[in-house]
Amino acid sequence: MKKDEILIIILIVAATVTGILAYYEQKYGAGTDGDGVSLWDRFTESIRRKAYSHDDSLQAIKEYYDSQVINVDALLSEIDTTATEHLADNLDRESRNEPHMEINTSKLEWVMRTIGCGNSKALTSLMQFPIPRKYPMHDIADAKELQERFNEIFDEKFRKKMSLVEMSAWTSHGYHGYCYGRRGDLWVTDKLYLIDYYSPKEQARYEQLVKDEMGSLHKSLRGKGWRPYCCFKTDKGDVIRVDYAQRKNLYADNIHMDEQSMSSPQPQPIKLRGDEIFRMAVFTKGSNLHEAPSNVMYGYVQITGSLSAREHQFRDSHGRLTTFGDPFYYDNDFAMFSSVIPNTHETRLRPCYWLDLIGKKQ
Repeated sequence: MKKDEILIIILIVAATVTGILAYYEQKYGAGTDGDGVSLWDRFTESIRRKAYSHDDSLQAIKEYYDSQVINVDALLSEIDTTATEHLADNLDRESRNEPHMEINTSKLEWVMRTIGCGNSKALTSLMQFPIPRKYPMHDIADAKELQERFNEIFDEKFRKKMSLVEMSAWTSHGYHGYCYGRRGDLWVTDKLYLIDYYSPKEQARYEQLVKDEMGSLHKSLRGKGWRPYCCFKTDKGDVIRVDYAQRKNLYADNIHMDEQSMSSPQPQPIKLRGDEIFRMAVFTKGSNLHEAPSNVMYGYVQITGSLSAREHQFRDSHGRLTTFGDPFYYDNDFAMFSSVIPNTHETRLRPCYWLDLIGKKQ
């Protein structure tokens, strides 16, 4: 390729990237969010996060954006013919899905007061379903289920607290929205999307479900501090369960206490502290779930980005690497990837409940 042709390519890419950023700067240049941060600053941070966390092919664009200087070698080696289209799509998606940009703090007042006065029907209009609960408890699937479980989830003590609490008890966490209390009992963006409060009655039920589930497993899977983490059925009908245990020490292949990821909010019901080991047990279609699984793999989890997204990684004795992550990685669907270099196989997953599968309803 001639020098003039290379220069033309560089100029076209630079102009495209600059044009995209200029368009969104004009779109978000005015106004601030609930924290007093300009929407443009918040928006550009989301672009930087996207570039760092999700698409290695945009590494060169990330470098350009951070330094405002075009790296010729990086652009030529990293940017393919669809890179700028991909970036524009990501920019537009980010602008539509930044809930903290639209949050109105008056909604926090409504959430507090509807819980405080016990108005479960009104609260459902302020919620984003499903509301996740610690596995093996069932998630709160919809408005009907919230109304049925309302008094168990929000006991009298918590309702009274909500009727008296002041706005100062809420803390802003950027993309994660606002949380109530030091432990983060409630999380709200444009709607209430996570309830991390567990009444004594719910906590007792959770511990009983853990005991029932672990007790139903083959003896090779019991004991040693293992607790249930999640369960899936694959598109082929196999059952995959994941358990976790705390090791009380840190390994090189684990997330670490001093990493920023551990200090960020974890928008998942089960909170991790950094020393966990994970175990994946695979039961092929038609297997007796009370017997030993067909395959067992051990692994760990990585927490990445300001979303605190989790990616679980397991490796078996044959060197096969199996990974799955939070559903927002895959258009709000779960997917698992198994690979033995150079081949990768994708399997779609459907969340389920082990106790339901063995016929022991909650």
